[in-house]
Amino acid sequence: MAKKEKSRIYLFQGRDDYSKTKAVEELLREVTDPDFELFDRDEMTGDSATASRIITGAGILPLGSPKRTVLVRYAHKMPAAEQAELARNLYMVPESGCIILWIPAPDMKDGKPAPGFELSAGLSKAIEKEKGIRKFEPVTRKKDIQEQVEPFVRERFREQGKEIGREALELLIRRVGTDYTLLASETDKLCAYALDQKTVTPDDVRQCTSETPEERVFEFLDALLGREGKKAVAMAEGLFIEGNEPQATALKLLSLLSGQLRLLWQARILTEQHPDGGRKPVSKEDLGDLAEYFPPGSLVTRASWQQTKLLNMARKTTFAALRRWIGIVADTDLALKGAEDTDEEPEAIIKTMVLRMVI
Repeated sequence: MAKKEKSRIYLFQGRDDYSKTKAVEELLREVTDPDFELFDRDEMTGDSATASRIITGAGILPLGSPKRTVLVRYAHKMPAAEQAELARNLYMVPESGCIILWIPAPDMKDGKPAPGFELSAGLSKAIEKEKGIRKFEPVTRKKDIQEQVEPFVRERFREQGKEIGREALELLIRRVGTDYTLLASETDKLCAYALDQKTVTPDDVRQCTSETPEERVFEFLDALLGREGKKAVAMAEGLFIEGNEPQATALKLLSLLSGQLRLLWQARILTEQHPDGGRKPVSKEDLGDLAEYFPPGSLVTRASWQQTKLLNMARKTTFAALRRWIGIVADTDLALKGAEDTDEEPEAIIKTMVLRMVI
């Protein structure tokens, strides 16, 4: 945390608990002298915190630290009335006071943060005026993954006397994601698994981590492109065995498949129209006149392994075939949502889609 920051109140929120916790610890080191921590810091949880306790605690002159600090964990659990009062009376906190509100990573539902893990609009606005909001989200940009996440993972392995090669590293991030807490946990698990090895291999990663839905869709697409109907049907059946609700499972598969088909279409554009024929991953800056075909979230923003896979797949198909597949997926979506007169179960509808695509 930069020394120039003078906010009287901070809000730490977002899905990246690891980075969030590190940032809170850094701020606490800046504002609290360890020798006076007992006197110059109060801690409480949101379900028992009141605006009066927070403001009073932050208003006491520090005994030996730069700031008198009040840390409120699970601040989102503060009653609405207390949040409103804190927002109204924030002006009473002196420059020698520091309030830190901490909210854990939200629960996820259908890939989206569940509601209830935020402060009231009024208190959030008051903190924003103080320039005290700090949001921590998992890294998604390819450049940030290479510059931040990969060094973090390599250092984590080095601390335990091990190394990880490029292929294994990319596979680990692909499967686990960029959440530092999960990566730290999975790294420790891999080190324990490869106890007698100096280098962690891709096979080690495959044994210790779960295959992602995106990887499964890539395999599904590979089977479709290879006209391997039996394999594609078997993979679809596996998804329904694992899924809890057939309709939701079918719609999720369609959503993932539709997204991959759009990326595959963009990959086909590169193989036909890019100067190097789509022989290697490209960045947005490399597109030139083709940029109009690549909106935000397109192929060129994806990790290199994803681009490579899709470019290789694109060479096995044509625009005509892709157009036909997209039409079949649209028909399947209508059937699943009841727009067509059918009594078929979701699994049967998906199997019909597969057979239509491989014919």
